[in-house]
Amino acid sequence: MFIFLIRKVLYSIPVILGVAAITLWLFTVASGDPTALKLGKKPTPAEVQAARQELDLDKPFYVRYGIFLGEVVTGDFGNSWTDNTPVRTIFKRGIGPTLMLSVPAFLLGALIAVSLALMVAFYRGSFLDKTMTMFAIAGISVSSLVYILLGQWLFADQWKLFPIWGCEYGMGGMVSLVLPILIWVVLSVGTDLRYFRTVALEEISRDYIRTA
Repeated sequence: MFIFLIRKVLYSIPVILGVAAITLWLFTVASGDPTALKLGKKPTPAEVQAARQELDLDKPFYVRYGIFLGEVVTGDFGNSWTDNTPVRTIFKRGIGPTLMLSVPAFLLGALIAVSLALMVAFYRGSFLDKTMTMFAIAGISVSSLVYILLGQWLFADQWKLFPIWGCEYGMGGMVSLVLPILIWVVLSVGTDLRYFRTVALEEISRDYIRTA
């Protein structure tokens, strides 16, 4: 088992390095000159050259790639190109609200999807199975923007059940997260239900399941 884990980690290293290279290329080459974000409109040539040196854009790509990997390892990504805010500060400011939204939504969505998948897999081929599969396909066929706009209009604007703006994150503002969590769950259950149903049906047909 330990050898298997080590092999998986070693196999993932080229993938991680490749993703890091593509990410750096997209941000510094494909998206245009980053100095335009830092300097704004009509900078002087001297300002552009100074900004390129500050951002290491005057160095070859492989040198900048090595610098980028070092920043990833140390967790120090420098400052933002737009407002010069330290990236660590941006991460710290956003990680709390992100986890408060994503963790409950993921757990609730997975719990519902697994429960429904086990039920329809047990009654596979039945009316319940076909109905749930039809609703899952219909659910994932609708754009996420439709769910977001409909949820805001119906539950927040018309029924006044949830606030739309002016909410602070924290234990006192958990009510503002209920609607986004519900929309997230609705969006994820359809895809997860089909996946877990397929997995459950495969496991049910295994020899050890039939023997048990």
